[in-house]
Amino acid sequence: MSWLYHTFFHDPLLNGLVFLYQTVALEDLGLAIILLTILIRIILFPVFQKSVRYQMAMQEIQPKLKKIQETHKKNLEQQSAAMMALYKEHR
Repeated sequence: MSWLYHTFFHDPLLNGLVFLYQTVALEDLGLAIILLTILIRIILFPVFQKSVRYQMAMQEIQPKLKKIQETHKKNLEQQSAAMMALYKEHR
């Protein structure tokens, strides 16, 4: 299992760091680490953006969810059905 980690995460990151260290960063390890971090953040930006959008949408419907939980406190089936309808309404 560790070979999988090394193949997909450790080795590419180390090779990228060495490449940046030797070419772009002019043999400054701190600058190479900063550049690698920026590069990774740019690559993963779509994932971060989708996560932030989802969190904002959940914050918007949070009061409605609490209202549903209060109104259907006794019947959990109606509560879950109303919550699913709310989720479908707001995607």
